[in-house]
Amino acid sequence: MPDRIDASASAEDYILLFGMPRSGTTWIGKLFDSHPDVLYRHEPDTWRPLSFSRYPGLADAQDCCDELRSFVAAMPRMNSVRVAGKKPLFPKSYMSGLRSKSLSAAVELARLGSRVYAEFPVWFHPSTNADRERRIVWKSIESLGRMGVVLALCEDARAIQILRHPCGYIASVKRGLASHRFTYQDSGSDDYGIFTAVENTPLGQRYNLSREYLRSLTNEERMAWRWVLINEKAWDDSQHSGRYLCVHYEDICADPLSGIQSMFSFAGLEMNDQTRSFIGQSTHSDQGSYYSVFKDASRAAWRWREELDAETVERVMAIVGTSRIGARYATMVAPDERVL
Repeated sequence: MPDRIDASASAEDYILLFGMPRSGTTWIGKLFDSHPDVLYRHEPDTWRPLSFSRYPGLADAQDCCDELRSFVAAMPRMNSVRVAGKKPLFPKSYMSGLRSKSLSAAVELARLGSRVYAEFPVWFHPSTNADRERRIVWKSIESLGRMGVVLALCEDARAIQILRHPCGYIASVKRGLASHRFTYQDSGSDDYGIFTAVENTPLGQRYNLSREYLRSLTNEERMAWRWVLINEKAWDDSQHSGRYLCVHYEDICADPLSGIQSMFSFAGLEMNDQTRSFIGQSTHSDQGSYYSVFKDASRAAWRWREELDAETVERVMAIVGTSRIGARYATMVAPDERVL
């Protein structure tokens, strides 16, 4: 049994919001950030990458313990604008009104300063342990494959895995490539890391994927297999912990209030007026930005139907339909397709 990360190292109970890129994690992360008792950390493992494998086996947890302990303990003090200054900002129960205004000004200053010096800090950010009721939310698109190991080592943490329809994930990645938001390599279609990591494991044996077969596929098909393997690894490694919840992005979009209430209940947070207000603001306006959290939620969930051709969808769903993690998506239909 690996050493646990004790309370003195982790400070507060952590809430993990892990998902694949382009899966609605930022919007859901800000829904959590809207809670007055939450200290939100936006993708700290992207800013300060962890050196151990992105897809460690549970048997390797002990090898990750020291680095993860140091990372978790440091997270409240991380003051990069990319981690501590993700907008919008919200009033907090553990910050006075004056300090909240000072933080907002500091974020604006850090955004300007980061154009010259990437590590320009956010001053006045809350980094002490003065309020023991404060909960820390770790939002990540890097560590989904590590979820089981993090739960094994952080015995007080609760983890939420965010699933988005594989066609929605693929369409959003393709849109980002077309608009030069990131490079071709960022699509993950030629990233064989997950395939190598699951070789000779029960998950790899379940699908028996060869390099030759993978190279024969289209980019979209390889992304579909990547979706299956990473999400299913997180699910396999975490579902028996008793501190794990898997949610579907489309369900949250269809009924944001019920969705966030369910997640808050799982995480031990109370529903509040500030979150209710942000739900309304973020789901009934559309700023049009690729990374914006202000979007028409229902349209965002099903936009891929306008972007992927029928043959691509069929190929993707043929792959996803063979998996346990994707079983629900094989029968899920958009709201406007349901028979009333």
